[in-house]
Amino acid sequence: MAKYVLVVWFALSIVYVSLLIQYQRVNISKELVASTNSLFNVASQRANQHDAHLTGLAAVALAGEQPDSSLFMEVVAALEQFYPRVTAIDLISLAGDEIRSF
Repeated sequence: MAKYVLVVWFALSIVYVSLLIQYQRVNISKELVASTNSLFNVASQRANQHDAHLTGLAAVALAGEQPDSSLFMEVVAALEQFYPRVTAIDLISLAGDEIRSF
């Protein structure tokens, strides 16, 4: 009888551990999906901000015959204020004869 109880206890323990592993796997999978979605949203937002900043800089640089340095410098200063990792912004002439760093 004791052997039978031991076998049943061992079988139930295996079932319990299997169910616990499955439950934890599902929870970890859900957390991974949530983290992935969050990371994707942040990366997408930053890429969109990057595109908007480049579009703004290009619009300022291409407005008129000669680029307005003061307006361009204001935009560059605003970018450097909000994004301290930006160390330099170069305005390169399409003719290839002038490169200005801001």
